[in-house]
Amino acid sequence: MSTTPEKTVLITGANVGIGKEIARQLALRPEIAHIYLACRNREKARTAKAELETETGRRIFDIVLMDVSDPASVRAGLAGIDGSIDAVVMNAGGMGGKTPMAVTADGATYMFAQNVLGHVVLLETLLAEDRLGEVAVLAGSEAARGLPKMGFKRPSFVSKSADELATVIDGSYFADRRTDVNLAYGAGQVDRGAMDGLPGPPIPRPAGSSP
Repeated sequence: MSTTPEKTVLITGANVGIGKEIARQLALRPEIAHIYLACRNREKARTAKAELETETGRRIFDIVLMDVSDPASVRAGLAGIDGSIDAVVMNAGGMGGKTPMAVTADGATYMFAQNVLGHVVLLETLLAEDRLGEVAVLAGSEAARGLPKMGFKRPSFVSKSADELATVIDGSYFADRRTDVNLAYGAGQVDRGAMDGLPGPPIPRPAGSSP
């Protein structure tokens, strides 16, 4: 009997690009037992699921309809998932469609809703319901480039072999085994001093740390 712990992952925007590739790579790891493909388009999600099953030889993918630009859609998608999730990869995003600065019913621009608000609702809901087991990762080009004003340093991209692939469960980074280049999205370290200069309440520091 295998003693490998089984993990469940939810990936937003999983029908194409980085999200789909993350799903493919995680499915190749024996400890990943269930992957939720959170997508806003059912047909595209079905196509991606079929392709992932063919490429990985595994039947561990389930589709969750979720439009991250709509908080109600995010909550409805989560309500359809039973139990907890070990890891969530917040990958969905974009330019906000044809009218990125138009305001949604929730009072946010489509660009902001698509790239920020939906994932805030997703993460806060999982935390409030105590349904996030291990880690949440934000996958985005901003993290790859670095965000000095937000205190995110540009991560170093170290080439590793396919045998050294890290996963979201490790809380570190993803690697593309086909190009042998790590996609270190979300690997930047937060400069708490820089964060203090932003609007809103100060970022709490661990006990004993200096400003």
